[in-house]
Amino acid sequence: MKKLFLMCSVAILAAACTQTSEPCPPEREPVGYNVLADDFPGAVIGNNETVNQWRQYLEYHNERNFDGIESMDADSIRIYPPNGELVVGKEAHREQLEKWLANEDVRWKPVWGTSIKSPNDTSDGAYVIAVSDLSTVHSDGSVDRLNNMFTAWIQGGKIWAFWIYDRKFAPDELASIEAAETE
Repeated sequence: MKKLFLMCSVAILAAACTQTSEPCPPEREPVGYNVLADDFPGAVIGNNETVNQWRQYLEYHNERNFDGIESMDADSIRIYPPNGELVVGKEAHREQLEKWLANEDVRWKPVWGTSIKSPNDTSDGAYVIAVSDLSTVHSDGSVDRLNNMFTAWIQGGKIWAFWIYDRKFAPDELASIEAAETE
C-alpha cells in the first residue's frame, strides 16, 4: 500500500511539474523596427555582462586608465562622435583621448543602461544603450554639463563600435541634478 501511495504521489508530482502554459523563462516577442533592413527580426533584451563591461569602460575613462580602455577596445573599433569626426582603431582612439583629456577634466556619471540583441543572435554580443551625465571642466575653468547617450556594440569582451549623442540639460533638469548632488 505504501508503494502504491508513493508511486501515485510521484506520478502526480511529475505530471504537475510538466504542465505549464508558458515556457520557463517566458519567451519574449521581439520589438522594434529598422527602416534600413527589410528582414529586421526585432530586438530582445540582451545580457547584463555587456552592460557591466560598458560601465567598466566609462570608469576607465574617469580614471584616465588608457591601458584599460585600450584593452577593451577592439583593434578596429569605430567611434562615431556627435561632431562627425569618425575615429577608427584603438591606437587612434587612445591618441584622441590622451589629447582631449590632457586639456579638460571630463567625467561620466552613469545614469542607466540596458542591452539588446537580435533574437536570432546566439553570440555573446549585444548593443548597449546607456545614458550618462557628462561634466566637463575646461582649461579656462568654465563647466559644461550634458546628457550623454551611447549605443555600443560589445562582443567577446571588446568594444567594437559606439555612437555618441549629446543633449544640453533644460534648466529644471540641471537644477534637479545639482540639488540631488548636494543632498
